[in-house]
Amino acid sequence: MNKFVLELFLHIAGFGSASGLVYNENQLAVVSDADDYLYTYSMVDHKLHSLPLKDNAGQQLEKKIKPDYEAITKSGDYYYIFASGSKEQRTDFVSVNAKTKEVVHQDLSNLYENIVAFHEMDAKELNIEGVVKDGADWLLFNRGNGKHGLNFIATVQGNNLVDDFNVVIDPFKLPKIDGEQTGFSDAVLVGKNIYFLATAEGSKDVVADGNIGGSLLGCIDLKKMKLKWTKVISKTQKFEGITVFEESKKKLSFLLCEDPDNGATTSDIYKITIKK
Repeated sequence: MNKFVLELFLHIAGFGSASGLVYNENQLAVVSDADDYLYTYSMVDHKLHSLPLKDNAGQQLEKKIKPDYEAITKSGDYYYIFASGSKEQRTDFVSVNAKTKEVVHQDLSNLYENIVAFHEMDAKELNIEGVVKDGADWLLFNRGNGKHGLNFIATVQGNNLVDDFNVVIDPFKLPKIDGEQTGFSDAVLVGKNIYFLATAEGSKDVVADGNIGGSLLGCIDLKKMKLKWTKVISKTQKFEGITVFEESKKKLSFLLCEDPDNGATTSDIYKITIKK
């Protein structure tokens, strides 16, 4: 992938720190890593709706109490939202019925502990930032922004994510941007390919934010679990969410959400178009 077009697509007021998004039927569903809400934005009437994911939901929460919702995907009538696992209290798994708005919580601490044990890694290196659902399997993307740069995909199979599953780990070596290591920040499945974002920050801590070092777009062969290509798309922006917007025989367009780490309650959504 050599050529791409990246452009500002939407500016949404009402929330910030966007960390994941799903586009479906003229509607964007977005989560923030600093808020307790699922936001939906209509492309038809341009209205923003906020669904609280818990009692006494808040915005721009302090790091020590925020749930750190970093990944969202949709399957059937449900949105599935994952917390990062980067701290003990960040193990929430939320399912939201898109029609009824029913919200159900489950605790993924057992799954996250198993991923850590299987990979023989320090728990401080766990930071789930993206999720893809492939049939009955879940693919969780760990952002390697810890001390050892552990970028990997954890494929979770089984009857559920709480107490009946098995895990397979596929590690990935991702490139650097101007000397800073990149780490997975989100992913989406298109056919037999995984398209992913990876970002660079001047920090070796999965909790603390560092200086933004840019973002890249990449592609992985799903069957072989092999990296096909990567392309730097910005050296100044941190893109944390990706979703398919339009697809034709020759082109693919994605929507990306940016998290500038500035505490603002506005969000910029970008569109990037590439050739297949």
